[in-house]
Amino acid sequence: MAAIGPERARGLGGGHRAMAGVPVEVEVKLAGGSKDLVAELSRLRWLDGYRVRDRGERVLETTYLDTADLALGRAGLVLRVRRGPHGVLVSVKGMGVRRGNRYERPELECPLRRVPPLPWKSVPAAVAPYVTVYAAGRPLKPLLRTIVRRHLFEVERGGGAEKVPIAELVCDRVEVGAPGRKVAPLRYAEVEVEQYPGAPLEELERVVRLLQQRFALRASAGSKFETGMKHFHRGARWRSVAGSKPGGRKMRSAWATWREADVALRLGRSAALAALRCAVRTLLRAAQRSRARWLERELAWLEGELAAAGTPPVPPGTRSRPTATNHAERGEVRAVLRCLNAARYLRLVRAVDRWVEGSNAAEQRGAR
Repeated sequence: MAAIGPERARGLGGGHRAMAGVPVEVEVKLAGGSKDLVAELSRLRWLDGYRVRDRGERVLETTYLDTADLALGRAGLVLRVRRGPHGVLVSVKGMGVRRGNRYERPELECPLRRVPPLPWKSVPAAVAPYVTVYAAGRPLKPLLRTIVRRHLFEVERGGGAEKVPIAELVCDRVEVGAPGRKVAPLRYAEVEVEQYPGAPLEELERVVRLLQQRFALRASAGSKFETGMKHFHRGARWRSVAGSKPGGRKMRSAWATWREADVALRLGRSAALAALRCAVRTLLRAAQRSRARWLERELAWLEGELAAAGTPPVPPGTRSRPTATNHAERGEVRAVLRCLNAARYLRLVRAVDRWVEGSNAAEQRGAR
């Protein structure tokens, strides 16, 4: 998976500007074919010039987590923990975008020693910068659980020393359930073709066309998370691929900017402080206009804290100015992080989230 820059992250929507530098998963989902598809692929050695290698089967157990009010899902993020034959992985995944039958999603995966007890009262440190501002101290509870029996194949161009990995081809038998709900699990099968890092996109698309023609496969819509949400949580409000673009209204835009800046600051990007200050100022004015007194007081407190965390002047001395500036910027980020990790700040984030969501709901009712 290739890392995304700021421009491409903007195109992925759903607040993913803060995910610049995170690898992007590029894959195509397919369905259909015969019941013996795995056996047919196992017998296959070549697919019109592409070598197909059977890598065997594995079982993956995955739990998707969110707050009770789906704060991550509403922001276009998916948090999951997966146990497989090679250990435990925690992932933060963006909803991304769909381009034709191809999905592009930012995805950060980090290993864990074990699965922390559920529900999670805190986020694992490896993914905390991307999740903390959305969870805002709320417990993360199991939302969906999947068991996937995955048969893995590798698709390569050429052979020997000249081989070039093109794609990972997997045949999944999926079982999706909703923890705590007495309903039958959803079972289905799907095929995923994921681009290897550096492989030409046109070759991925060619492999997909060859598979569709040879095995009567058709394009499939939606990730496992989306499929499970539509089946078990039909009335829930969360952001799908199709609805991944943030709104253009001032409050909504400022709130999206605030959370993106929070993520960037937790990753050590001091330049995001200016964007956070601007977003807080915009929401403070909105609170003053709407006479939301508690929010007005708390937003004014945060504005003061952020102003106090400004970069101090570079003291004269023997160090070069760039070195002194770097030290000052690191001190600025540390001061801001003390504020962002405070219980008062997290209470404010939860309140602003409810306030902005309530304003959006009222706006939609008025439009109808």
